[in-house]
Amino acid sequence: MKSLLIICDGMADRLTGGTTPLESAKTPNMDKLAKQGICGIMDTVKTGIRPGSDTAHLSLFGYDPYIDYTGRGPFEAAGAGLKLEKGDVALRCNFASVVDGKVVDRRAGREEYGLKELAEEIDGMEIEIGNNGKEIKIDDKIKNHDELIIYTDGASSGNPGPSGIGIVIKDKTGNLIKEHSEYIGKATNNVAEYKAVICALELAKEMGAKKLKINCDNNLVVNQVQGNWKIKEPHLKPLCQKVRNLQQGFGLGNVSYKHIPRDKNQEADRLAKESSKNKKSSSKNNESNEKIKIIFRKCSGHRGVVVFRGEGLSANITDADPEKEQELIHESMPLDGTMEAKRTAQILNKFTEKSFEILNNHKINKQRIEMGKLPANALLARGAGIKKEVASFEKKYGFRGAAVAAVDLIIGICRSIDLDIIVVPGATGHDDSNIKGKADAAVSALKDYDFVFLHIKGTDEASHDGSFEKKKKMIERIDKEVIGTIIEKSDMKNLNLILTADHTTPVSLKKHTADPVPVLIHGDVRCDLVEKYSERSCARGDLGRICGLDLLNILFDLSDKQELFGA
Repeated sequence: MKSLLIICDGMADRLTGGTTPLESAKTPNMDKLAKQGICGIMDTVKTGIRPGSDTAHLSLFGYDPYIDYTGRGPFEAAGAGLKLEKGDVALRCNFASVVDGKVVDRRAGREEYGLKELAEEIDGMEIEIGNNGKEIKIDDKIKNHDELIIYTDGASSGNPGPSGIGIVIKDKTGNLIKEHSEYIGKATNNVAEYKAVICALELAKEMGAKKLKINCDNNLVVNQVQGNWKIKEPHLKPLCQKVRNLQQGFGLGNVSYKHIPRDKNQEADRLAKESSKNKKSSSKNNESNEKIKIIFRKCSGHRGVVVFRGEGLSANITDADPEKEQELIHESMPLDGTMEAKRTAQILNKFTEKSFEILNNHKINKQRIEMGKLPANALLARGAGIKKEVASFEKKYGFRGAAVAAVDLIIGICRSIDLDIIVVPGATGHDDSNIKGKADAAVSALKDYDFVFLHIKGTDEASHDGSFEKKKKMIERIDKEVIGTIIEKSDMKNLNLILTADHTTPVSLKKHTADPVPVLIHGDVRCDLVEKYSERSCARGDLGRICGLDLLNILFDLSDKQELFGA
């Protein structure tokens, strides 16, 4: 017999007003299968453990997530078509909206306008770090210089246009200590000049300097900072104030500014122009540095994936995503004492900072705001991981399988176990997805494969949005367009079918919980007395309470695909 596994992402729920979206939805086709099958409830990972979609699906495919899971990032990368190399660290990202430093929407309003172009701006970024594995910004070797001579410059191609800053730091005898350049996105020349001075003050503070002599070839900035000229442009006022706030940290009279001719500022000018042209940032402590390559791709919906490629990296770091709104983006920290974890956390922090600068000033976000949409001006990264090789589905079970899915994470998980991917036009992770087309594709695939996996995402999206009615309507669509299509077009007498969810996502909480999910098995089974497919009805079924790791073993036993254990 053939085997079909249907997972409706986040479909299970808790009670809202005495019922759940699944209980209140009109689901005649699901109920028909429940009456003819056997039902129960399931802990997809373990009792009391809140599963992610990644760990849940690994478990449902029969792979122990406590052994085979190394982070969500590698699955997102695989789903986006990226081939990870040994040592690569991948993280999943959300395009998000940040206002006044706080995350106001973790999904940028779920609005995809311009996200592909924004992703292209981030892809190819390089972050340069000392090859001794110490701090990115400042090496111990160059700290504690009492007096520094600093040259700053800003460059804008187009004014406004792609912009960069350049900083050259020397000791009081003129010996080169540090060169620093940054791409700051779209800006005017004066904004770039100000940001160069701000960055120079921040670097000097980290280096432990006590007295600074700052040389700049922009007469306006020098005179405005010293209070000689009025600031007429409103957007320059907060930048000037930040300069004054920073210089207060060095004490009264310990920071001086001098306007110099451009031909006396050639090195800082070169750094600024190179960073504005190449859209790259670097920081050299007068020694050989190592570049970390940034690979970025837009994934389905508001999601993306970033890959750090370089030597000596670790996935053992904390997330930058606060996973709550009205909070600051978190600073990533190492989860162990290794230099690899420390430097990777710093790389993620620098990536978060630089991507915000690039995205926040991008024309796409100005267009989004003009259109009444939230800006997609920040990237929230989480789920760092390094690819781990696992046994293929065919090697594990003895036959090939296929997957019908549209979300990059799920596609990535399926690719990692070598399930063949079937792409359906118009299929997305949203509630307007072509789920009828996905059902047709699954029915067709059953002619060529003994096992087919069908994933539907829209229920989880509605859950995270906190919309009971949206979730209820999505469940009713699934009943009519997916379950109804499969009943009508499949050879049900030669098919064992499982309908379940990967986790519970209550609309009241808008996040995953450990509540068990309903599971229905239709086919060559001993029927029970359950007459409706829902969380509480299935709890009374004869299947009882099972673990997700056992699900496919049960399915394949029913389909006569299991080998005898013992004599």
